[in-house]
Amino acid sequence: FDEEIKMVTNIVRQLNLGRNAGSVTVLVNSQMQNNIDLVDDNSVQITTPMYAIAYNTTSSQCASCRTAWFDNSQTKISDRPLLMELINKTLMEFDAPSESLAGIPSKNFIWFDFGSLRPAPTDRKSKRRYEDFKWRLRYEHRDVNVFIATLNKEDFKDLLSRDENWIQMGMGSDSADMESVDLMNKITQTPQVFQYGDCRRQKSSNEIYEGYLTPGYKQYWVMYPRHFIKSYSIDLRFKAEKTRLRVCVDRFPIPENNEKHCNEAQEDGGEVKFTITDPCRGKSFESCPGIHVSIGLSPQAIKAVSAGSVCKGAAIATLFARSGARVVIADVNPNSMRDVAFECARVSPGALKPLQVVVDLRRDVDMERLIQTTITEFGKLDILVNNVGLCYSSHIDDDDYIEKQRATFELNVQPMIQLTQLSVDHLSRTKGSIINISSISGVKPAMVIMFTKCMAVELGGKGIRVNSVCPGYTRTEGANNATGLTGEALNGYYNEVAKRQYPIGRVGEPMDQANAVAYLASSNANFMTGTILNVDGGYLANK
Repeated sequence: FDEEIKMVTNIVRQLNLGRNAGSVTVLVNSQMQNNIDLVDDNSVQITTPMYAIAYNTTSSQCASCRTAWFDNSQTKISDRPLLMELINKTLMEFDAPSESLAGIPSKNFIWFDFGSLRPAPTDRKSKRRYEDFKWRLRYEHRDVNVFIATLNKEDFKDLLSRDENWIQMGMGSDSADMESVDLMNKITQTPQVFQYGDCRRQKSSNEIYEGYLTPGYKQYWVMYPRHFIKSYSIDLRFKAEKTRLRVCVDRFPIPENNEKHCNEAQEDGGEVKFTITDPCRGKSFESCPGIHVSIGLSPQAIKAVSAGSVCKGAAIATLFARSGARVVIADVNPNSMRDVAFECARVSPGALKPLQVVVDLRRDVDMERLIQTTITEFGKLDILVNNVGLCYSSHIDDDDYIEKQRATFELNVQPMIQLTQLSVDHLSRTKGSIINISSISGVKPAMVIMFTKCMAVELGGKGIRVNSVCPGYTRTEGANNATGLTGEALNGYYNEVAKRQYPIGRVGEPMDQANAVAYLASSNANFMTGTILNVDGGYLANK
């Protein structure tokens, strides 16, 4: 239960809750009891089919605190058909007020289970009842994105619409941090619903929905078959008042994955139009797919960073954000990543929030997820910065020399190679750039530099430039901690190092490296590939 509390708390605290932004409801698998503390804005007591800890609240503190303090010894529902019935009734209550609206917010349902439910029924009556409620959940509530967090995937396989909607529980609190960030990325892709409530009775006379689009962000929308099941033709028209829209329409989620399904307005305020003919021809209500739409402004540069967030990677991400780029931050530590993300949003001209992806670069599946999440969110990749560093001081006659060299390769070199391979197809479409962060001495730089030169030759024909930045001694948090010094003693140490080894008279700062990366990624460096750029304050020249 602690893992569940932590994940719920992480999610609600990251959500942008507010009267015009979103709300959260926390239910437990117990039938509603007389909860006198659960009231609406008019102090009227709320009753729901299931026991509600928090209901439709815009307060993240309320939702997280009530979850943490809830007495989970309450009687649990173990009967699957009964629980499915109550879930359907609860979702119907959320549907009722929105039937007459042209556009309604996205809805996500996260179901946590720790083995309290009995297996699916096998007797004929209970099985028919269970299958009926399962059908309703999948088709009558198609606008609800259902995530299932359990110990065992097989117990809920029949309820999963997509494998990626299953969340592995029971892996500890660190896993809860990673899973909650990953889940947030998926929640933001759940489409809002546009609808025409009178579809079954009369033709629409240009039903209009007016909304707002934040610069640099996309919105996902969908229309489900219940609103066009009898239609012969659907015209969808989109336009922005003072800028150009880029709209993608497909019968499957994330329509921008196929460029053929995307159109862009030719002028500010211009219209983008799509016509869908016979949308459900030859299909039933269950088999007819929805009409998915993504709406955004003209795309900006996308940057993926495989970096530690508390050193040079943070400066690189912040500098790109300041230039207006859409930034992706990847780190194993969600706390430090949040700090960098906050700073990126603060300096971004459009207050653009970076995409945060928790990854362990020793895991193949995490690296694959990083690139796929970037493409899913933005539709393309322009720049890949491989910036990960773990330095071991060792000598050939040390007992643990081999172990340290193996660890250095696994965390410093292997991820660079794999992320490069995973990105090639995407970067070839954008004629993008790869920048590998190395160093001016050691075994790791030799491998990184040679890989950079080999890739520059191999990928040049695809229009991809590959360069490397080799920093000198840089004043990062990790370097500070390694000295064991603080305050004036730390400043004195850096001054002494600079005096002895750096002609420029100081050691490096993270922004020195970030400026070099930004230059190599820019159009000013279009004729540079295979370049090893030493940013070392004259250290090598002084040797």
